[in-house]
Amino acid sequence: MLAVDLVRRGAARPAGRTAVHFVYPRAVGDALASHPAVGQSAVVGATDATWVEAVTAFVTLRPGAAAPEAALRDHVRARLAGYKAPKRVHFVETIPYSPVGKILRRDLRDPLWEGK
Repeated sequence: MLAVDLVRRGAARPAGRTAVHFVYPRAVGDALASHPAVGQSAVVGATDATWVEAVTAFVTLRPGAAAPEAALRDHVRARLAGYKAPKRVHFVETIPYSPVGKILRRDLRDPLWEGK
């Protein structure tokens, strides 16, 4: 297996399922990153009674910037299909990274699934 295959497979893992649609975190993250107030973002799937899994974003804002959750969802909806927009946006101080620079999505996702 080539190193390129490993990277591609890791990036292709869905962030979540919304009914019967798969949503990939990179597309949603790229749409969020294009908002002027967003510094960094990470997208995961969180448990949801209606949608099986809900697209959930963790966002850091640029210094001095402000953006309500609804504005970020609308920004993503304008660029992607509506079902890909985050159902929830969590504003955080930092996004956790591994020593090699990959986002530690499990550190964000696991607390959302506890007790479910």
